[in-house]
Amino acid sequence: MKEISLQLYSVKNYLKENGFDKTLEAVSKMGYTGVEFYTFGEHSKEEMKALLKKHNLKAVSAHAGDVTERPEYYIDYMSYLGAKYICCPYANGDTKEVWLEKAKKLNEAGRQAEDSGMKLSYHNHAHEFSMDFDGENPWDILLSNAEHLYAQPDTYHVIFGGYDVYDVLEKYKDKIYTVHFKEITADKGEAAAGDDIIDFARCLNILNDGTEVIYEYEGENEIEDCAKAAKYLLSL
Repeated sequence: MKEISLQLYSVKNYLKENGFDKTLEAVSKMGYTGVEFYTFGEHSKEEMKALLKKHNLKAVSAHAGDVTERPEYYIDYMSYLGAKYICCPYANGDTKEVWLEKAKKLNEAGRQAEDSGMKLSYHNHAHEFSMDFDGENPWDILLSNAEHLYAQPDTYHVIFGGYDVYDVLEKYKDKIYTVHFKEITADKGEAAAGDDIIDFARCLNILNDGTEVIYEYEGENEIEDCAKAAKYLLSL
């Protein structure tokens, strides 16, 4: 693998303590070539573009929790940074009807993104796979009822939700433009990529060429383990 991006939530504590300039510097020194945002802090798009250029990083995507309420904001900000993707990071609901309504809203936001030359994806957690409504899980409901919505599978949460991650990647690979590589242990804990059970080389072989791989980590050793993961993943 020649390129790997980092979801900045992986270093959220470091970012909170040190700000974007030092954090992007650290991320670049680890070997990452791009980032996915979960916040822009108080930086304008012009300021953020300058910081990315300073540290030789590209903007790949952004997790946008309120993307269905203000898609124009994220489309404008991220397109200015040169990104092609934005992502809804979370949704929930107790009935199939609720998920169908979310699919409708996400589809409209996705249509606006595509009209601007971008793609909107949905990022899963475990519940989109563990919940069931008449034989359908929320992941399938969203993706089969929103033609302008794409998939951002999270390898950790697919497994946590009870599914085979390789089967999910194979089934949806033509809807996947960004993917989260996140390690899981046998007891469903956190680890740096390469330290436990997921065969990330196999994942890469399943995915289409050009898929943007984004590493995510939610353990305690942010800098150390993210650096370790970058070295491992770039060796694949």
